[in-house]
Order: sequence, then C-alpha cells, then structure tokens
Amino acid sequence: MLRPTDFPFVWFWKARLAERRGQRLRVLARGTLNSCLVEFEDGFRAITSRNALRRASVSDELEKPVGKKLDADPPAAYFSLEVFEKIGGRTRART
Repeated sequence: MLRPTDFPFVWFWKARLAERRGQRLRVLARGTLNSCLVEFEDGFRAITSRNALRRASVSDELEKPVGKKLDADPPAAYFSLEVFEKIGGRTRART
C-alpha cells in the first residue's frame, strides 16, 4: 500500500492538466530548464515545469476532490520522454 509520503507533491496548475489539480504525485527525474518527469498515483507520467508542483501537506489529503476516475490518460503536459532525454534531461535509475 502506498503512503502519502510516497507522493510528496501535488499538481498545482489549472492551465495544464486542470483535471489533475490537487492530485498527489512524485518527481522521478529533474531536467534542464526547470523541467521534470512526474508520476501521479494512478501511474500517469508527464514532463512539465517544476513550477506546476507544490509540496503536499496533511490538509491536501483532506481537501482532495472526489470525482470519477479518468478513463484515458490526458496528453502529456509538454513533450514525450524521448524529447526530454534528447534536450538533456536525466532520469534516475529505479531501485
């Protein structure tokens, strides 16, 4: 079972991936130009700006919106993992 500390950030932006606002996520890799690869609790991954993230707090878990689960993954926030690695992003090896 996943703990809230496994996903220490929440999605903050409304302009991109607005349906994910307030959902918990974790950073898998940090890249250049303030970009990062993030993974949400449901396994969806996106490459985005780190400005879109905020540290999660206990109150975030209490205020988490209740709604229907997404049927399909929304498009990536900026670009694919291949482009991310091509422009100098580095991914951390999974342990």
